[in-house]
Amino acid sequence: MNKFEKKSALTRTALFRAAQRVIVKDGYERAQLETIAKEAGRTKGSVYAHFKSKEELFLAMIEFIIAERGRALRQLSLAQRGEALRLAVRAVFLRAAFDDAWLVIILEYKLHAYRHPRAAARIRESYNKLWDEVHGLLLRLAPHSGRTPEEVSTCLEIMRALPPALLIEVPLRRRPATALKARRASFEKAFDLLLPAS
Repeated sequence: MNKFEKKSALTRTALFRAAQRVIVKDGYERAQLETIAKEAGRTKGSVYAHFKSKEELFLAMIEFIIAERGRALRQLSLAQRGEALRLAVRAVFLRAAFDDAWLVIILEYKLHAYRHPRAAARIRESYNKLWDEVHGLLLRLAPHSGRTPEEVSTCLEIMRALPPALLIEVPLRRRPATALKARRASFEKAFDLLLPAS
């Protein structure tokens, strides 16, 4: 990358990080471009130099986050097998399940895509590619956990839905002081039931 491209990439990354923080705090609908720009230490004009609209910034941010998640997933060793692989995959799921900012952003995105189906089309390919990579990892676990490929697909759907559900549900049933501990325990139990050690 040349000097201009590096500066542009740094600005985009700063805007993505700022947008995440603002959207987590205020929600997508209430988030303002001025607030995002200020949070990033940039001007509103800088935002418009990179993105046509708040939605354009939001969708580009989702793509950026999905790419980051994919890179983290690909760092798992291909040489791992059996219980070592199961524990590594479990750790990846746990990190994602307790990344509240990610969960809130994905819930905001799903609501936005539900209300604006055309927005889903742009992200669908990268989102599904990420989950296909996760599915491949879980298929590698299938023999160790005694699961058929069909059962692995069902496990994946449950694991995909569980973290956002726990984020919303557990605080309603528990006091804040115990909610995080209860979420973690529920998620660990569910993972171990779905993909048990051999």
